Amino acid sequence: MSTDPAAPRPSSPMATALIWVVVSSLVLGVVLMQNLGGTGAATQAQATIPDEPGASSALIEVMGKYAVFAVNAAPVPADQRKKLIGQLEGFDGGTYNEIRVAILVGEVIGPDEAIDRLARIRESIQGEQATPSTLLDDLDTLDRVYAGHSVTPDAATRLADRYGWFGRLAISFGQKPDDPTRSGVVGAARRVGFVLIGAFAVIGLAGLLGFALLITAIVLLALGRFRLRYRRPDAVTSLGVETLGVFLVSFLIVSVIVDLLRPVLGIQALWITWILALTPLWPVVRGMDWARFRQRIGWRRGQGVFVEIGAGIMGYVAGLPIVFLGVLMTLALMAIWGWITGAAQGAPTHPLPDELINGGIGGTITLFIVATVWAPLVEESIFRGLLYDHLRGFAPAIVSALIVGLIFASLHPQGLLAVPALMSIGVVLSLIREWRGSLIASMTGHALNNGFVVTMLLLAFSA
Repeated sequence: MSTDPAAPRPSSPMATALIWVVVSSLVLGVVLMQNLGGTGAATQAQATIPDEPGASSALIEVMGKYAVFAVNAAPVPADQRKKLIGQLEGFDGGTYNEIRVAILVGEVIGPDEAIDRLARIRESIQGEQATPSTLLDDLDTLDRVYAGHSVTPDAATRLADRYGWFGRLAISFGQKPDDPTRSGVVGAARRVGFVLIGAFAVIGLAGLLGFALLITAIVLLALGRFRLRYRRPDAVTSLGVETLGVFLVSFLIVSVIVDLLRPVLGIQALWITWILALTPLWPVVRGMDWARFRQRIGWRRGQGVFVEIGAGIMGYVAGLPIVFLGVLMTLALMAIWGWITGAAQGAPTHPLPDELINGGIGGTITLFIVATVWAPLVEESIFRGLLYDHLRGFAPAIVSALIVGLIFASLHPQGLLAVPALMSIGVVLSLIREWRGSLIASMTGHALNNGFVVTMLLLAFSA
């Protein structure tokens, strides 16, 4: 045991175990709130017909545009066309999103299938007292479109106003390529297609480079020529897991406050979450010496800020093969779940895309800062900083990285099926911490991951 007077006294195993039970209960509570609660809300939304169609989901619109791009860019076999539609059928959204899918079916598969789907939608809402007459008018207009009949200018305008890009896609069905409406919707789809192809190209090239870097790191580690700069704590205390508990409680309270203020402040209410940046200071509040705190959390320069930033970029790229493996596991779970339930399973979603498309310039700036500054600073300090340091006091690096990654992934709102993909990112960031010691590198990797995703979403939505 260290004789350093600044070193904290080890926590008793019984006290640490009790704190873990309490914090694990908090983690489970947040997971249930974000997953089971969200599922219940979605089920309720599907059971009723909203008064207005509202804006379509940003992700559904991007995927719809990509489907139109794909079938217009090259011949696509019938089974592949059905798969393009199947990716959209797992999304929740009620009757109006069913209509959007029917419009896409008319474009991707054919008008007869669209008419059949519209008939099924009409049958499903018959007898619903809450069914607005405008919805029935929409179905009538779409029936005429896909039957090859003309529609009135007022009906066409109503579809465009109520369904946005999907409405314009419907009214341009069968029109010549140089028709202004037709060229507009197909042009938007083409731009989204190019953005997504470019994104996949960048990811693929980075993945190849990352595979080479990962193999090199493994070989050097086996030869003893790869230096790991993280140093395990000399005393195992409960402060790391306590800080996670403080963060979770604070997160729940701040989330309630943000929800209450959203109607007044809009997306700008998210600036309140910056108060959570104070939660990593809990060990200092509990009496830990500041110099020791900085050492344990990783708030230090390492070999220099710019060197650590470069190491973070290299470490993230080297970890991409691990991330790809996590994504494949999530896709496998989605397929298994779809096979068990007999229903198409949509991709795990995050509220960020809808916030980006509906938040305006101010909202976009806010969300970009939250994703690329707030999340790397706060989440890395909690998870790869204090929690990882706590676990490394009694567990190997891989075990600690897996536990931190699991907790980190479970607390995200994408759903349980997304846990392997998100967990793989958390594991990579933990391994970067083990390599560098300084938290600057893992913060850089986190910021690079989020920044790339947000940038691609912005490019796709602005197309």
